[in-house]
Amino acid sequence: MAEITINFTLQGGGDGGNGTSNSQPNGATSKANAKTELTVSTALSIAKQFSSQIVDGYISSIGSRTGNYVMQEKAQNTLAVVGKVASIGAAFAANWVLGVVALVGEGINFGFQVAQQNRDVMWQNRNAEQLRRRAGYNSNYNR
Repeated sequence: MAEITINFTLQGGGDGGNGTSNSQPNGATSKANAKTELTVSTALSIAKQFSSQIVDGYISSIGSRTGNYVMQEKAQNTLAVVGKVASIGAAFAANWVLGVVALVGEGINFGFQVAQQNRDVMWQNRNAEQLRRRAGYNSNYNR
């Protein structure tokens, strides 16, 4: 029986062409880089959390410090909108499909908020009508 010998040759790998692969970094260097990256990401996460707490605390105390609760509500709404825009922007930056999903999610959330606000107004109007009826102001005889 005859022997068959097959030789494979790979050429043009883009890393010098000497047949050695330099794609794997040194183990110690990659571990040090991973540790540094973890430390930086943890520090950024903690700084983000602290800054968020400070901003939220400052905005939530505007009404009690100044007595202007309308300005506090506007500042809270502005902060919420900025956060939503940032999250949608990050979703679009990651992937356009994620961005569309984030927009649809915010649209659904907005719809539920509008429906809840309409129900609250309906119940406030019903309570006001009951109070007017009890006080005798609901009939045309008093006018």
